Amino acid sequence: MRLKVVNKSIQKIISIQDDSQVSQLLKLLETDGIISHSNNLIIKSGFPPKPINLSNLQEQILDLGIRPGDKLIIEENGTNGQVQQATSTSTKQKIELTKPSQDISTSQTSLKIPNTKGSIHLHKIDDDNSCLFNSIAYLTQSSINLREIIQQYILSNPETYNDAILGKPIQEYIKWILKPTSWGGAIELQILSTFFDITIHSIDVENNRIDSFNPDAQEFIVVLFTGIHYDCIIYKDNIKETRIFNKSNNEILQYSQKLSQGLNHKGYVTNTNTFQVKCKQCGLVLKGEKEINRHATIVKHFDFGEV
Repeated sequence: MRLKVVNKSIQKIISIQDDSQVSQLLKLLETDGIISHSNNLIIKSGFPPKPINLSNLQEQILDLGIRPGDKLIIEENGTNGQVQQATSTSTKQKIELTKPSQDISTSQTSLKIPNTKGSIHLHKIDDDNSCLFNSIAYLTQSSINLREIIQQYILSNPETYNDAILGKPIQEYIKWILKPTSWGGAIELQILSTFFDITIHSIDVENNRIDSFNPDAQEFIVVLFTGIHYDCIIYKDNIKETRIFNKSNNEILQYSQKLSQGLNHKGYVTNTNTFQVKCKQCGLVLKGEKEINRHATIVKHFDFGEV
């Protein structure tokens, strides 16, 4: 798995085997110069970030809740969370990627739930860089500006949403997320789940993993993440369409995962490390997020389409 590691002076991507133990993670962090020793060390993960129990060196990192793509915040010498993440002018925030419509039939975007009169359906959201916000707005039937909700919530909770968590100074992050071309992610899902007092289950189509935000809420909604895009899961029968579900309705989540698996097999997923894109400004074909960011940084081209 690949993990994003941040301490007071370093921001780095590391690769480690999924079945690695705590001792192997600590050794890798020392070898890469991210930590100087493993004493008085705090590693936080998840969202909001919580300390990981490092006492059992033989425990596998997966058992600690660490998942591919997670961010690890490193604090040495008991710095009590005063970690400043190295800021950058990441071109990823400026990139516009147009993804062509997937050729998937209606039968492949729905799944009948046994012993009920209805089916779950993939409700497609437009590819307009606001798919996360539009998905949540559709499912909650909200007409308010969700980007402004993010702004207000971050400003009201600067200790929780500090520079280290946001990856940049608060005001800079707010200015960025208010732009209609900026993509939302885990931070926005956490805030919106709290704002609506609802659990948001986000299913990653590539690995069928479920990330649950505000899991103690009494109701939930489901979104699907394809790697670069969010869509919705809804339930339909002959009478109505249901978008919000009671937390006790385990079948909806179970069959949403089954639908996600089927979509994966049909290619309704984008691996951001291997997918190919074409620069619409110069025609150059690039592979993966790393090459896209490098091209955007050097050539200042930001408009891409998937090959």
